[in-house]
Amino acid sequence: MRFWFRQHFFFALFLCAFSTLLCSCGAPETPRIVIGNDFYYWESSADATFGDAMQNMRFFKKLEDNTTKNLRNVLGRGSHYVWVRAEFEIPPQFKNQPLGLVIPHLRFAEQLWCNGNFISQYGEFPPHEQSTLFKAHFFSLPVNLLNQDGKNMIMIRIYAQGKSGISSHAFIQPTRFAYPAFEKINFLHTRIYMPLTGILVFTFILYLCFFINVPNFKEFRDFALLNLFTSFFITPFFATELPPYTNGVFQFLSFYKLSLCIPAYFIIYFATMFSIHYHHLSYTRTCGIVQTAMLAVQVITTLIVPTYEALVGITPFMLALLAIQGLMGATIVVREIYRTEHRQFAFEFLLGFLPLSLSALLDIALRLHDKTQVYPYFSIFGWQISIAIFIILLATRFAGIYRKSEQLSNHLQEEVATRTSELQDANYELSLLNERLEKDKRHSEMDLEMAAIVQKNFFPQPNTRFRG
Repeated sequence: MRFWFRQHFFFALFLCAFSTLLCSCGAPETPRIVIGNDFYYWESSADATFGDAMQNMRFFKKLEDNTTKNLRNVLGRGSHYVWVRAEFEIPPQFKNQPLGLVIPHLRFAEQLWCNGNFISQYGEFPPHEQSTLFKAHFFSLPVNLLNQDGKNMIMIRIYAQGKSGISSHAFIQPTRFAYPAFEKINFLHTRIYMPLTGILVFTFILYLCFFINVPNFKEFRDFALLNLFTSFFITPFFATELPPYTNGVFQFLSFYKLSLCIPAYFIIYFATMFSIHYHHLSYTRTCGIVQTAMLAVQVITTLIVPTYEALVGITPFMLALLAIQGLMGATIVVREIYRTEHRQFAFEFLLGFLPLSLSALLDIALRLHDKTQVYPYFSIFGWQISIAIFIILLATRFAGIYRKSEQLSNHLQEEVATRTSELQDANYELSLLNERLEKDKRHSEMDLEMAAIVQKNFFPQPNTRFRG
């Protein structure tokens, strides 16, 4: 046990250093015009125009909810069209400069006006709706459109669907400060996950090749597929940086099903399979039928759901099936802890998933502590550390089996060499014995011939001549 602890102690140090690095971001020092606390909203019809919003200014209500899901909380579930208004004045240090509006988080799609002038749009409205997902939003506000000495009005038309919301941390700065701040936020929310996908795909290819060459190691197959579906699962975080999504090649609902929903089902399924094969347990037919049936129900139900609202509606049922799958794997690990022969495997398995578990708890704690911010998902980075641990554990296991096989092979070669030497010695002795027998045989034949000659000499020669 002490050797096992020393062997994996550096993983804990690496986890602490990684967590410290991610949590070491300092607060910005550049002054900002924070407008997120002064949003007013008005729910409209789908065909309402900017003029309609201006005529209904008296119906706008203060958006008191500052959480990331504030629009869904005030509008309810389903699809809604809502106008959000904010006003601001330009401080002296920002006057006569182009400004930039940064909205760290806004779903689903929106169009923005400044002082009655259309500025830009993110996402797409129905009938070809496309979500901006986790992307931060930047809007450039030119100098000639701004009132330098009076109030300026921002008007945003939003198509709200699902967990829709507008960030209460939206702010305005001069463009030279706002755009770098937007890039930083956007990197933390989207692009930071892109290299992780490459790591996952590489790990999938590596362990799939291992499994093809050594098919008895089924844990290699499970680990490979676990990484593959995880790479699909994190694609939505940076999908807005990919042309196939932004160009509308993949529609939102289909993309959401194939990238976020279905891969989650396969992740839990193969995580359970990985738990079974990592501990070298037999895969009973009943267990396989139950797992496969649950997976099939999840995939088929998700594919046939016609709308996003219906997809959200079946989420509790899908989560329940995922929990059952996960409990099957967890039960296996707990059971193996009490078995002496597999206890080390169980502790190694727990060690591998420890970074993922701790980072998932960190994600939950951060979001419960502050529901107004959108944080990076530390559990994805925790999974990368778990991958590194499992790569080492699986490689160590494979190397151990290889060394044992090599020792057995060397022992077999030595045994074969010993037996061959003994056979050679026996053959040599047999050859000597054969030579000796051959000489004895020749001597016996010569003695017999001499005895025959002697015997012939004892008898007189018969008279063979006869008369006539």
